[in-house]
Amino acid sequence: MSNAESQPGARNTMTDTHPPVSELVLSEVAAFVQTVARLLASQSDYTVARLTTIIGKYVAWAHGIRGLPLAERLLFDTKVVDLYIRDSRIQGKLHPSSIGTYRSVLLRVSEVLLPRDEATQARGLSANALLPPYSAEELTHFPTWALGQRTDLMGQKATALMCLGLGCGLRAREINTLRREDIEDDNGIIVTVLDENGARRVPMLPRYEPAFRKLIESRRSGDFIFGKPEREVRRNAISEFVAVSNCHRVKPNTYRMRTTWIVGRLASGVDLPTLLEAAGLDRLEKLGDYIPYLAQPTPATFAGLTKDVVR
Repeated sequence: MSNAESQPGARNTMTDTHPPVSELVLSEVAAFVQTVARLLASQSDYTVARLTTIIGKYVAWAHGIRGLPLAERLLFDTKVVDLYIRDSRIQGKLHPSSIGTYRSVLLRVSEVLLPRDEATQARGLSANALLPPYSAEELTHFPTWALGQRTDLMGQKATALMCLGLGCGLRAREINTLRREDIEDDNGIIVTVLDENGARRVPMLPRYEPAFRKLIESRRSGDFIFGKPEREVRRNAISEFVAVSNCHRVKPNTYRMRTTWIVGRLASGVDLPTLLEAAGLDRLEKLGDYIPYLAQPTPATFAGLTKDVVR
C-alpha cells in the first residue's frame, strides 16, 4: 500500500477541491502533504489528521489552482500564504472562524521549513486586506443615492464623491482638495491630481461625465469641487458627510470606490505603467493586493500569453 493510500485524508482533500487528476500526481501531492503534516505535528498541538486537512486544502489551491510546483520554498512563502487567505476569504472558501487557525498553521509551516534568511515577514490580516470592490448591482444605486440627498449641497457632495471616487479612483484627500482649475473638459473630462510625487492626469469614466459636468458648470477657478465652492479644508469632511447622508441601499466608502476603479482598469486590460501613473502608485507590487478580486484565468485568457510584442 502506498503512502498516499495509507492516509486517505490528503487524497480526499485534493479530490474535493480539484478537477480530476492522474493517480500519479494525486499520490505525489498526497505524500507531500502528509510529510509536511507529520513534520509539523511534532511541533504543534494539532493532530496529523487536522494538519493534513489544513495543509491539504492549501496545497490544493497553491499547486492545483495557482500552479506552483511542489517546492517548499515556493509553496510556503508567507506572501503566498497571505494570498491564499485573501482568496479564501473573498470567495467564501473558509469560514470566518477558521481563517485565523489556517493562517497560523500555514505560517508555522513556513517558519519550520524555510531558512530564517529566506522567510519574509508576514503582515497582519488587517494590513493586507482591502475592502472589496462594489458589485455591478451596488454601482447601480449610486446615482439614486446622489439624487436622493436632503439638500442641494448634500446632493452636490454625493455627486462629486461618486464621480471622482468611482469615475477616477481618487483618494479621499484628493477629492477633498480638488479645485475647478484641476478639471479639463475637451473630448472627455481629465482630472489633474497633485500629490507628493507631482502631478498626474486621470480621465473620468464616461458614464460619470454628464453628472459631473452639471456639478461643475457653475464652479469658477479657485472653487473647490467637493462641498461649498469656498471653504476651509477639513481632513474628515468626506467621512462626516457620508455619516449623515442617506445611504440605506449603498454604503459609500472611498477605499471601496478606489478599489472598484483599479480592479476595473486591470480587468479592462489597461497596461500597467499607465495604470500605475494614473492611480498614483509608485511600485508595481502595490497592485498585487487587487489581484484576488480579478476573475480566475481561463483557457481564453491564457491565449494572450502567445502574443509576441517587440518594443
